[in-house]
Amino acid sequence: MSLQISPRTSDIGLPVRRLLPSRLLQRVGPFIFVDHMGPDFAHYPASDIPETQIPGGTLRVLIGSALGLESPVRAHSLTTFLDLQLKAGA
Repeated sequence: MSLQISPRTSDIGLPVRRLLPSRLLQRVGPFIFVDHMGPDFAHYPASDIPETQIPGGTLRVLIGSALGLESPVRAHSLTTFLDLQLKAGA
């Protein structure tokens, strides 16, 4: 038998999702409940991720900002994730 439980969400400055037992499923694994705190996931197409050519390769700004580019992806704290692809020999 497979049963999917949808979390209840509260916002306390950041979203908190809690899975509570239901009458069909009294436990979630060994836990009474499971909390998930953190940023919501949002999909961004590759075409929305800013990139620029740099000497010897390409730089994409996945989260945060760099070299005057700003990613549409949001984080709850100051975070910068970059993808750097270098050409062979660069």
